[in-house]
Amino acid sequence: MTEVPFLAILVAASWTLLRWSRDGRVASLVIAAACVAVATLTRYEGWALVPAGALIVVVCARGSLVDRARTGAIWTSVASLGILYWLWHNHVIAGDPLEFVRGPYSARAVFERANLGWAAVSVGQPVKSVGWALVTLAVVAGPLLVALGTAGGIARAISRGRDLARDLPALLVAVPFAFLVFSLFRGEVQIAPFAAVALLNVRYGVPHVAALALLVGALAVKLAGRRAAVPLLLALVIGQNVWLLGEGFSQVAVCQEAIRNSRNSSEWRERDDVAVWLAEHPPAGRTLLHSGDLGPVVPRSGLTFSRIIHDGSPAWGEWVASHHLPGDVSTVVARRGDEVLTRLSDDPEFSAKFVESFASGPFVVFSRN
Repeated sequence: MTEVPFLAILVAASWTLLRWSRDGRVASLVIAAACVAVATLTRYEGWALVPAGALIVVVCARGSLVDRARTGAIWTSVASLGILYWLWHNHVIAGDPLEFVRGPYSARAVFERANLGWAAVSVGQPVKSVGWALVTLAVVAGPLLVALGTAGGIARAISRGRDLARDLPALLVAVPFAFLVFSLFRGEVQIAPFAAVALLNVRYGVPHVAALALLVGALAVKLAGRRAAVPLLLALVIGQNVWLLGEGFSQVAVCQEAIRNSRNSSEWRERDDVAVWLAEHPPAGRTLLHSGDLGPVVPRSGLTFSRIIHDGSPAWGEWVASHHLPGDVSTVVARRGDEVLTRLSDDPEFSAKFVESFASGPFVVFSRN
């Protein structure tokens, strides 16, 4: 749930890249590329910034083709560090550099298990993918702002003409939107943005508010010569925000999604039961659990990840390879039928040394005898 920090990093990367295009300093380029490297570790939309930024850098760089290629290499080598680290991380933890793409907890696998075909109206449909992405953005930022931003983009393109290339580095901020459209087209993500039907992944529209803000600003610049135009534009923006927040912040779609799908769900309450039990019965040794499903239990139970063997720790890989629980594990928290219990079913020592201590819904806690 890192849309907001990603938004901040995206703005920083776009601004520093635009600054580099003006001053030509290598330091500005490296800072922009470093921001992108951080963005790739924040959200997958950040990955698209690496090749898009390389293309922008090569086009906007000064000098000969060799100079442009050298500048592009500087960008790529720094901006790719996050991706290289993530591939290495997946290899070390899961034994597969592409575990995040084809593993059981990848976005595609999760959606396939959830049977959300009703939310996949855009798969294989380029026009519908663009439309669905715009609808998502409109739910987050308001339909009026989307319309004003579209008008601002058209106005900027017309007014700049041949000088539009000078704005090219600023387009980096819009690359994640193109990535969202591509992901919808490929079926890698699914979104249900209508509160009356369902809310699913509406938060995917949050990172694109930055591009929308720039485009509305471009419209304001275009209208600056008209006395009443800018105040009217400002009134429209403020009016829509008042309308969006009219029933309180908790009623905004991005908040309602979390409330409906987690806090108000039965599984959320069942996880909370497990967290309360663990807080009242602190494990004597280390705990084994899958953080993808049971991560929310950790902070509410008073546990710390330093005392947990989870799917993001090297100890998890050692357990998977050895097929035996480490001797200092005193507690196992799992969902019935999940990977943890499936693996433990082949470990005779587990059934001999652990007993079921607590259960709530599909979640169960085992303690060492």
